[in-house]
Amino acid sequence: MNPTTYLECLGLIESSVTTQDKLYYISLLPSLRIGNPLYKEGLELLAKETDQTVIDALSAEIYQFLVTLTPEERDVFNYVSDGYIDSNPGIVGNAFSSYVGIYINQQGEYT
Repeated sequence: MNPTTYLECLGLIESSVTTQDKLYYISLLPSLRIGNPLYKEGLELLAKETDQTVIDALSAEIYQFLVTLTPEERDVFNYVSDGYIDSNPGIVGNAFSSYVGIYINQQGEYT
């Protein structure tokens, strides 16, 4: 079967039984790609894969950054989603305050 879309090809990789079939479909991905790979779907497939040969080939395809990432694509790779963490809240009681961790000011004082 010859897939016509990147997403269809990812589905065929997932449903294939043999390493040879999976590698064949992975080899088709670059020709079906429009812009960046489908990161979310590709990484989900990668997480399910157990064959190291397939993992290596799929990783080489997925980690392609050909055009600037969209905010949605960046969120796939972020530790947390953009907008989840606010900027440092600023001064509280004459000291800088931080939502996460310990803040050390320019004088070396911990707050």
